[in-house]
Amino acid sequence: MPNVSLKRVLRGSKMKTLFVSRFAWTWASVIALGACSGGVQRDSLAEAETSAFANAYATAVCDSLAPCCAQNAFGHDPIWCRNRATADAVLLSPENPERCLRAVKERYGSCGASSDRFAVNRECRSASTPPGSTCRTDDECAVTAEFARCVLERVSDEPSYVGKCKAYRSGRVGDQCVAADSQGVFTECGPQVSFLSVDASYCDTQSGICTAYGSKPTQTVKNGEACVGGVVCERSSRCDKTLRCVPRAKLGEACLAASDCESELCDPFARRCLAQALATFSLCGRDLTP
Repeated sequence: MPNVSLKRVLRGSKMKTLFVSRFAWTWASVIALGACSGGVQRDSLAEAETSAFANAYATAVCDSLAPCCAQNAFGHDPIWCRNRATADAVLLSPENPERCLRAVKERYGSCGASSDRFAVNRECRSASTPPGSTCRTDDECAVTAEFARCVLERVSDEPSYVGKCKAYRSGRVGDQCVAADSQGVFTECGPQVSFLSVDASYCDTQSGICTAYGSKPTQTVKNGEACVGGVVCERSSRCDKTLRCVPRAKLGEACLAASDCESELCDPFARRCLAQALATFSLCGRDLTP
């Protein structure tokens, strides 16, 4: 056996150990970097898919919107519209993007006149819990009408409550609000989150209708009659600044609230009555009226 000093053996052992440690650390770093890189790639792919859907959604909305804007005497600013629609698309999470985009094109292509007016809400959101089923939050409930709520209901003969999904639509002053309609949709009195003016109201449980705050619908009066003392104007009229019932404003005329307009649609930015609800000033971007 060759005469090898103990120092050289120990030095060689340390070098091997150091080499093995460095080798192991290098591979661990590569593996960790690969895992991290995979995460980055997945995030990048998800961002790309989200961006592609947002662009497609903006195209579906804005390419069809110009004639709708014209109906409401608004000009169509494509850049303004795309920025707005892209921001809205980021909040959506459709299970089937193609069905969502198809519903958007039909809705905006008809300026809101398509027969299924809740198709966009239904197809462009991924919540799947149907009305009547148990839930914990609003986000779990499928949007089968204008919007959905998870409402606490008392369990019969028990001192406990359970959440149930319910379908809702926005209600205006004078709408029925206690029971669901024939399709199981409930009415929630305004205002809702909207770019249109909706009269603030509550559901009066005695009369069963949406009632403007500060009034009690004990008596309905006609055009020319005084609208004071707890009475309200008939549905086709409004109470003006002279406290007399007058006909509601027509398309393009000035308004401050939805009840001022024949169409019951008042744009809060342009402050005038609209023909349909889709093409608002906030989406069209240009007001053509003097």
